[in-house]
Amino acid sequence: MITEFEKHVTDAIVSFYAGDYGALLDYLDENVIWYGPRAGEQIIGKDALLENYRAQDTALRYNVSGISTRLLTHGPSNYLMVASYRIWVDRPDGRREHAQRMIISGQRMRDRDGQVIWRCPFIHVTNLPPTRAKTRPPASAPAPAEVMPVRRLSFPGPDRVTVYLREDSIRYIVGGKKVLCEVHTDRDVYPVRMLLKDIEPLLPDYYYRCHASYIVNLRCVLAISGREVILTDGTRLPIPAKRYHEIKADIDKWMADGK
Repeated sequence: MITEFEKHVTDAIVSFYAGDYGALLDYLDENVIWYGPRAGEQIIGKDALLENYRAQDTALRYNVSGISTRLLTHGPSNYLMVASYRIWVDRPDGRREHAQRMIISGQRMRDRDGQVIWRCPFIHVTNLPPTRAKTRPPASAPAPAEVMPVRRLSFPGPDRVTVYLREDSIRYIVGGKKVLCEVHTDRDVYPVRMLLKDIEPLLPDYYYRCHASYIVNLRCVLAISGREVILTDGTRLPIPAKRYHEIKADIDKWMADGK
């Protein structure tokens, strides 16, 4: 289960790259030291950090997904955490993608009223090597003529009903009793009379069997913890604790490939 620290950091990263600096800045110590992501970049102090980001090109738009967190150390008064995620930057010359990692420290303190608070005195942000980066055309560019239309998959439902669903509209699928499964889409839930093992070969490669009873759309994954995958809409799907490292490695590889 994701810890309070990991949830707070995940929420702060998402807000930060959406242009809302408040959640992260409130968590930082006044004298925080920020390294990266550029080599040699160092900013000392929360005020200097805020001024630096306000001075940057506000026309750039950022999106972040696939956040996974791991506590490296954790004690009663401090912790050290690594957060890995994928970031998209919309630039005038196109959309640039790369993987990024943030190492964050936390320290237990007391405020002026004597209440226990946690503050971050150190953050180190790094990008993966340039060979992992890709550039896509700007979002406004016309789609290439060779792009194929999205398929519709057919599923047999109860009472001789056949359901036709866009293959990219499915967020996850849950295996049920006997041969009845539930297909969860952006808008609704559809019961289908198939086994998960028979549905799996029909799906594109961005669907992943994260549990004996669950198939997830990796494009909808926001974060992963030791016991669950968290989707962009807040849905939490369980994963076997014994398979955490295997599942995380598979998701990390898919995210890094930029599919």
